[in-house]
Amino acid sequence: MNQTPDCLMTVAETNMLVELARDRWVLQLGAWKGETTLRLADVARLVVDVDHFRGDAYTGPADTLPEYRANLARSCVADDVVTVVASFGMVWDVLARRCYGLVVVDGAHDLQSVRHDLELAVVMCKPDGHIAVHDWGRWDVERACTGLLGTPDSFVESLAIYSGLP
Repeated sequence: MNQTPDCLMTVAETNMLVELARDRWVLQLGAWKGETTLRLADVARLVVDVDHFRGDAYTGPADTLPEYRANLARSCVADDVVTVVASFGMVWDVLARRCYGLVVVDGAHDLQSVRHDLELAVVMCKPDGHIAVHDWGRWDVERACTGLLGTPDSFVESLAIYSGLP
């Protein structure tokens, strides 16, 4: 698997997200160290990252906020990124609804968390937008997705993509 430095997504997965993000507002649920964020911000109109930056039971505990901030500081795109340090449930009411052309779901990987994140994604995504879910086939991600959204429209490695949701 060919991954970008300090990024848990492969190059192919990141490239697909970049194409889906072009000229759109992007909501990213789970930012890790911000490497994917930098690529998205290069092409998106705006990226909103929501993460508590502490890892999870599946990926392990990690304080990734210092590296995330350092990565954004060294980039030319920091002004195009809004960072929200919180769990997704805490910011549900302050995020703009139905305005994101792409919602990337890559937070906690347990069944309940993924379901919750997908419910948030559906409410936040524009009807003509895309929801991209990372880690398909790992942990409880596939089970949560198919139970709530059915079969994805397409895949790039472990990235499942849903398009044109109601």
